Amino acid sequence: MPWFEAHNFFDSLRPVYVVSKFFHVHFETVDFKEQTIRRTLVDQVRFVLSTMMDLSFLVRSAHANIPYLHLTDSVLVNVGNYLGLMLLVMLTYTLPLWNHYKSREIFQLYTSINDCDRKLRKLGICIDHRNHRIFSTTNIVASMCISVIITLNGLSVRRNKAFDNDKYTKLETDVAIFRLSTNFSLFISYTRLTLMSINGRLDKLQ
Repeated sequence: MPWFEAHNFFDSLRPVYVVSKFFHVHFETVDFKEQTIRRTLVDQVRFVLSTMMDLSFLVRSAHANIPYLHLTDSVLVNVGNYLGLMLLVMLTYTLPLWNHYKSREIFQLYTSINDCDRKLRKLGICIDHRNHRIFSTTNIVASMCISVIITLNGLSVRRNKAFDNDKYTKLETDVAIFRLSTNFSLFISYTRLTLMSINGRLDKLQ
């Protein structure tokens, strides 16, 4: 199938690139033929709008999650839950910002892996990029399924009576939780794939 055809490392990561760009986790445009990266005007506009949205969600989360401070009779548990949740929220909502800031370094890492594959090929060691692309596709589908599960779990928690006075609409809450879970799932997905790729090349060298 054409979708699973891959001739180099960049082709094998295309599914991750497509999904992460669609959900505004990465913003740069990658030319897979020339293996270059650039920032178009559309990319910059998407980045600005996404950053404003994420910062808005971050501020809202600080207020919307206050009921976590009253979910149980234990002050220690309540404060721990709230602080842990806010730390996760801060990390997750700022991931696209860090991806944009470090995009050149991330791309250079992928370029180095791709160069390593070419050098391994000269040594008679071939990397099956088609299998890696299939694995990337499976991984990204699983990540999006996990994102949906996290979203549904988060919405089920919001049914607690402690959240009855939430001033934000259900749609705002749904979008904020889905954005949070999507950022988190995609971050884990492409980080895992990158680390597995590096480890696989080291195994080939050994």
